[in-house]
Amino acid sequence: MNRKQKIVILIGILITAAFLRLYRIRDYIVFLGDEGRDALVWHQMVTEGKFTFLGPTASVGGFYLGPIYYYLALLFYWLWQDPVSPAIFVSLVGIATVWLVYKVTSSWFGNIGGLIAGWLYATASLIVRYSRASWNPNPVPFFSLLGLYLSASTFGKFRYLKLIGAGICLGILWQLHYLTLILTPVYAAIVIQTGLLSRNSQDSRSRSFGLAFVPLFLLFLGWVIGFSPFLAFEIRHNFPNTKTVLEFVSRPGGSVLNWEVVGLARSVGRNINRLFFTVFSVHNGTIINLVSLIAVVCGSAICIVKKHWAFLIWFWLGITIFSLYQGSISDYYFGFLFPAPFIFLGMVGEFIWKKLRNGPELTTLLVFLLTLDQSHRWFLNQSPNRLLSQTEAVSQKVIDLSQSRPYNFALITSGNSDHAYRYFLERKKKAPVPLSQMVTDQLIAACEKPEKDCQPLGNPIWEIAGFGRAEIDSQVTVPPGITVYKLVHYQGQPDMINQQPGNNEQKTMSNVN
Repeated sequence: MNRKQKIVILIGILITAAFLRLYRIRDYIVFLGDEGRDALVWHQMVTEGKFTFLGPTASVGGFYLGPIYYYLALLFYWLWQDPVSPAIFVSLVGIATVWLVYKVTSSWFGNIGGLIAGWLYATASLIVRYSRASWNPNPVPFFSLLGLYLSASTFGKFRYLKLIGAGICLGILWQLHYLTLILTPVYAAIVIQTGLLSRNSQDSRSRSFGLAFVPLFLLFLGWVIGFSPFLAFEIRHNFPNTKTVLEFVSRPGGSVLNWEVVGLARSVGRNINRLFFTVFSVHNGTIINLVSLIAVVCGSAICIVKKHWAFLIWFWLGITIFSLYQGSISDYYFGFLFPAPFIFLGMVGEFIWKKLRNGPELTTLLVFLLTLDQSHRWFLNQSPNRLLSQTEAVSQKVIDLSQSRPYNFALITSGNSDHAYRYFLERKKKAPVPLSQMVTDQLIAACEKPEKDCQPLGNPIWEIAGFGRAEIDSQVTVPPGITVYKLVHYQGQPDMINQQPGNNEQKTMSNVN
């Protein structure tokens, strides 16, 4: 394949990746409580200058992530001041990841393998789905793979800057998801291996020591730079999140880590299979089991023959340390290894293309069949949810019912939070009065349940219970079925109006909420 053909195919891959990640993103975007919480942070940064050194809470453990995701996407929100703009940032990072998968695979294992890996990564349905939503773990694959590529560049042009860049990637990853702490020993091992085992590091003992220590120091320096926003918060507040994380992983009698060797080996095998099942959105199946076995075994053999130890360390050490974790595993926990199956398949595809009779035809057929399977799982096969427009419409109805007078707000839901609505209410400068500050003469309650299950009167949630005994003044239904109620105080209880909750129980509940 000549250079011109390669460039044309690569451009086609990137155009396909861009289409799948940006097409009708507003209509399909997920915009629930977590997304509303993040949008509120960006809105307050841009409009009020309220910058933060603390990110969102982690899904388990009760600790916080770093704020780096807010700062990475801040420029996009500042330019458009639209809740879709951070998702566009994630999509662009996703497109860059497609190129990076191609770059790493082609540089280490061949151009054909790079194009195969890039195409499969560009069209995998789960990868596409995560690349179309604003969520702090979604840029993890990009920074994980970039950190691998840079940390393996101990020698060559700009080697010191590359190592600092690898450290910056690690500092960013720590703030995107705590499981990426796994990559700390991984990158360190890659730096040590590249420095001590390469031919150029055999000159003398002192040179070998320098080639190990200096790169590790540069990696650490880069980590300090990348982690600095969160590190500043931790130092100022005596490391509260660090202590919580350490307590979480070492709690007596309930550690989430399992060090039993045989069990660890079984866990590694299961997690390799689950990684392939995850990235190809398959729950079970003999074919994917076979594909994962062939890809990992043959790909590892190719790495050994080509002496690309960095990729092997990244995958095998990463999946092994990950398998020590015995807690509940969600799909996105594998994010730091999302590119690995595609790179393995690229290696095997390169081998089949060049070494087997009719290899190009067979490789093309296999890639086509896999792409066809993924196309049945693309978001295009589903109707758009239009969650963003729906949330904005409900928020506008809340404002209409309040008649521009002070009001308290409540959300009756099965598991969402009210941040998405509060974002639009604050953006329209019609934010509700917090119940902890004042009980107004009206409460607007939005209910995401079927109307028969709403029961706004006497509902036990704090925002309704703290309002006091009430009656329904009016109600309206917003498509596709969200009911918005206007509640006023029950006759005979006017003393609640414009008062702060007075007892300790109410104040405590307010602080919790």
